Amino acid sequence: MGGGTSYTPTEGTVVDEFEFPNTSDRASVQELQEALANAKKELGAKEERIYELTNKIQELERLRAGDHKALEDQKAKIQELEKVKARDHKALEEQTSQLQSKLDKLAAEHRQSLNEVTELKTYKDTISSTLVPTRVAIRSLAFHNRYVSMNGVGVKSFSEGGGGTVNVQTAVHEWEIFELERYPDNVVAFRGSCFPNVYIRADACGLGPGHSPWGGGGKVNCQYSCGEWEKFRIHRAGDQGEVAIESVAFPERYFRLDGNRRDAITLQGKLNWWEKFYLIFAP
Repeated sequence: MGGGTSYTPTEGTVVDEFEFPNTSDRASVQELQEALANAKKELGAKEERIYELTNKIQELERLRAGDHKALEDQKAKIQELEKVKARDHKALEEQTSQLQSKLDKLAAEHRQSLNEVTELKTYKDTISSTLVPTRVAIRSLAFHNRYVSMNGVGVKSFSEGGGGTVNVQTAVHEWEIFELERYPDNVVAFRGSCFPNVYIRADACGLGPGHSPWGGGGKVNCQYSCGEWEKFRIHRAGDQGEVAIESVAFPERYFRLDGNRRDAITLQGKLNWWEKFYLIFAP
């Protein structure tokens, strides 16, 4: 080799452990071996680093794959929720439409019921007016066999304060029978059957609605001709045909009969037991 002495390795000799007779050549070989060892170390370190990086890259890939799958799952859930939302919204719209239809139907039925009630009330007023007999006796509910009686003797013309008397009797004769005259809105007037053009008159001046003085108040007598003070409304006051007789000119003032006194036909501002009557058919 070059100009140096040739060298043949013997059996068992390590290849990289050369024996050079030249010391400088041997130093160069050692340097090369150290450089090679360092290079191997650096290479090993780099391979280890590459291995670590590869592991990290694989881990990141796995994480990315997991995140991607999670993201896809989330997207799928969102889509499913959107579908559910759409179905619920449609169902809600259908329910709202159905409820609105029911509400409209109920409103229409309510209006129809109100119309029917109005018609029935009108019919009732008409029937009530028709069913009340033309000739009646007015009997007290609170006092057995006590009747309203009219004495119209001498009442031949209109008088500002009225005239004659209206009192209590224990039997029915001609003075206890009245011709019932009917007017709109269930209004009636009581005309004496044997006193032409003479009517029961109610004067409630001084007696307010809701007032209930002992002995009653106002004045009940007769009047020639029929005006507002001679008109009354008949109200149902029980389930057995009982009625209350209310003044048209003085609302909430009712006929009152005290059966303990013959002259005790007065008015009262409250509807109690003594203010209820029966209208008895008189042939």
